[in-house]
Amino acid sequence: MYPQKVKLNEDHRYFDDNGKEYMGFSKLFDEFLCKPFNKDLAAYGSAKSAGTSASEVIEKWDKQRNEGIRIDDCLDSYAHTGMYRSEDEDIIDGVKEVLKTYDEYHKCAGQLSLYSEQYRVAGTCDKISFVSNRADAAFVMSDYKCFEKEIDFMPKGSPRFLNAPFDYL
Repeated sequence: MYPQKVKLNEDHRYFDDNGKEYMGFSKLFDEFLCKPFNKDLAAYGSAKSAGTSASEVIEKWDKQRNEGIRIDDCLDSYAHTGMYRSEDEDIIDGVKEVLKTYDEYHKCAGQLSLYSEQYRVAGTCDKISFVSNRADAAFVMSDYKCFEKEIDFMPKGSPRFLNAPFDYL
């Protein structure tokens, strides 16, 4: 679809074809645009309200993250090949349902690295979908999220806004 001059490596770092490193958008966001997520404080608050330990909450979050990765991988693989692994049998109906929402678009691409050569920042979107075949076509970017339930707990002092000059967002 587009030249992929910048690629994500197995260490979750972005490099261009000449070996220059690009800052990942998640790192840029965490380091410059907001206060870093305090996993321990959030786990403590969640554990306290659930009557469990912070380590159990973190373990549960890790399992959920791994399940989200599995779902992402299945979504991408099935969209490209129409095939899935036997161990993904339990999620394939949901994957097919999610992918149906992209049928109306002219063209879609998944796991596409997007980058700025000027600012040397890169990120990967789960899905980009184009409305038509025009060069100036509108598009929709999607980022899949898998949650057991809606997030309803924010520890006191959690960042609710971006750092200045974006703090109005």
